[in-house]
Amino acid sequence: MSIVSPTVKAMAAITAYAATTQNLDLNQVQFVVVASPGVRARLYDRAMTLFAKADLPLPHAGNSHTPATATLTLTLDPHPLDASCPDKVLYGPSLLLVEPVIIQRNSVVINDTTWLLETRTHVRNPVEISNLETDLDRLIQQFITDYKAGNPGWHSRGTSPNPERPRAGHEPTGPIHSEANDARANSSLRHLNVDTLQVHISAGRFRQPLTTRAIRHLREAGLLVPLDGKGNGAVTLGVELTQHSLEDQCPGHVLYESGLYLVEEVRIKRNPQVSIWSDTWLRETMLIVAPVPLRQLESDQDALLNQFIRSFQTR
Repeated sequence: MSIVSPTVKAMAAITAYAATTQNLDLNQVQFVVVASPGVRARLYDRAMTLFAKADLPLPHAGNSHTPATATLTLTLDPHPLDASCPDKVLYGPSLLLVEPVIIQRNSVVINDTTWLLETRTHVRNPVEISNLETDLDRLIQQFITDYKAGNPGWHSRGTSPNPERPRAGHEPTGPIHSEANDARANSSLRHLNVDTLQVHISAGRFRQPLTTRAIRHLREAGLLVPLDGKGNGAVTLGVELTQHSLEDQCPGHVLYESGLYLVEEVRIKRNPQVSIWSDTWLRETMLIVAPVPLRQLESDQDALLNQFIRSFQTR
């Protein structure tokens, strides 16, 4: 398979995440590509070429002389769907940086996302390699743009513009695939004041009855959240039970996303002056199913809340 060297395009506009890249040492960043084995090495090589052309070379897997403190994960991994949606794939390209952050209310350190660019996961026709490369270029270029904006002195850091690259057709040594952990350690829930917790339910037209049910469920379990669910806004417990119509791609089906998220401010450990909003505890799933009725949404919400309650009680 041939390698086509990508061209570094004009700078994109910076995103709000530019500040999170301040003082990020690229020599301590592990770069990971999540893709099918047949194209993984090609995509890895293309991404590393983009970084090198921008004079921001990342250490190649296995070549770094310093331990990695952050992981930059590029996901370009379409998943073929079953008979309910034949000849279609589920695809959500993304690039995210994960590193240690400090939860402000309890000083617990967890690994979490500090930079993110993604396209919402969607159902589509199979993805050609040229489309994967287009998405790769867009994602990597945005990270480069943000990094240079957040680190004006990047050009004087003495990085080599021409690092050794893995040979075409060979996968880089070392880890090249990672899976996100859906649940943070229970320790992240220490010192959580549930009496000021804001409760937010995303469920379309079922939002109000599910909000009432969630507040009752939590209070009956001893988590005395505010009766109106408003809290003080410092920490939000969010439940997502959303359905996206797939009539154009999979008639009679929806893309159903269910999840529970505890959202609050954290500080980046390597640069504590920078704070971001983050999920410090979460569970999430995504399915393609027939439209989900209210009774099933209630059951799914109860299951999510029960997981959170158990973690809170054993924190």
